[in-house]
Amino acid sequence: KKCNHKLGNNWMLDLGDYFEIHIELNGTIIQLKFYPEISGFNNMSDSIVNQNISGTKFMGWNIPVPKAKVTGFIDQKGQKANVKGIGYHDHIWGNSTQNKEIKQLCLGKIHDGDLLIYYTLVIEHGQSMLLGKLIAAHKDNKAIIWESSLLGETIKAKIVGYDTVEETGDKIPKQIILRHNDIELNIALKEIFLRKEFMKHRLGGKYFFRFLGEESYKLKFDKKIFSGKTNSLHEVLIF
Repeated sequence: KKCNHKLGNNWMLDLGDYFEIHIELNGTIIQLKFYPEISGFNNMSDSIVNQNISGTKFMGWNIPVPKAKVTGFIDQKGQKANVKGIGYHDHIWGNSTQNKEIKQLCLGKIHDGDLLIYYTLVIEHGQSMLLGKLIAAHKDNKAIIWESSLLGETIKAKIVGYDTVEETGDKIPKQIILRHNDIELNIALKEIFLRKEFMKHRLGGKYFFRFLGEESYKLKFDKKIFSGKTNSLHEVLIF
């Protein structure tokens, strides 16, 4: 219900008007303040994104800070630099990584002025798409959430081509198209990060990749039409 995490000299706290993050690690100190511009939201009343039929495996995802102005500093062994920009904070948890059918989890966020779009896409072995979620929020409106326990019920998804990561042999979607009655989102995954340093993800995946993407969207929000092209950050988790 409220962010209040402390571990040694590290903390993340909801202080009302802003969130404060303080991290000390290997001679580096990071201290940031997040001033939310849009109220946070859950995907569902219980925050569960999906669960199997028996209800024993699930994955939760909510976004306490969809978009925020960020100020603070980074101090690396005495070299201090002030930082200023735009940030966000989400939270993913669960035990669905025990499901051997899940191969990849794709997720990303798009910020374009006062408009925000978030998505998740679960890919099973055999490249079939199992679960999806689309969220749109505007600074002057509440969030609109489209979700589907089985893709095709409310969200239409299509993957156009795959690229192979040379170091691991994993096939990563080259282009993702997500559609609903009121939105069409086209995502092309371009430049990859962490190519030489594959990091294990806390959800239990083998590692994850980060991409810069090129996106285009068209969205009907509160009887208004929004469209645009952006460059945003995306993640692909490998299980």
